Amino acid sequence: MDTSEHTKDANSLQDWYRYVVKQPWAVDSYLRLVRMHEFKTQEQQRNEFGATPEEFLRLQAMHSPREDSFAMDALRMAQARHIQYPNAFVQAMLLARQLLRSSQSSVDADHYYQAAFDAVDNLDTPVEPDKE
Repeated sequence: MDTSEHTKDANSLQDWYRYVVKQPWAVDSYLRLVRMHEFKTQEQQRNEFGATPEEFLRLQAMHSPREDSFAMDALRMAQARHIQYPNAFVQAMLLARQLLRSSQSSVDADHYYQAAFDAVDNLDTPVEPDKE
């Protein structure tokens, strides 16, 4: 394999990782929530975890942890990607899961609230009887 083929393969692999990162089941869907919550850039988050750009991209592209072993899976992912601060990654993932749960429960609460009141009929405005 010559150098140009190796470079082409490496670029194709990087493109594939960039595609996978955008999938809803990828780790980056969790990390994105944390970045938005903490007003951080992707580079700040990467530095917080102590990851190289290549390893961070691979970490982002991994499948989200299983719910029944979330913290252990997150720790294993961090260790597999050789990031410098694996506990920072685990904490970010746990925060993301909590943010996701709280946003889903607020959506459920809004649904419940709207179901309790009829938006079509303006029930809380009294209707004055016509005086003849």
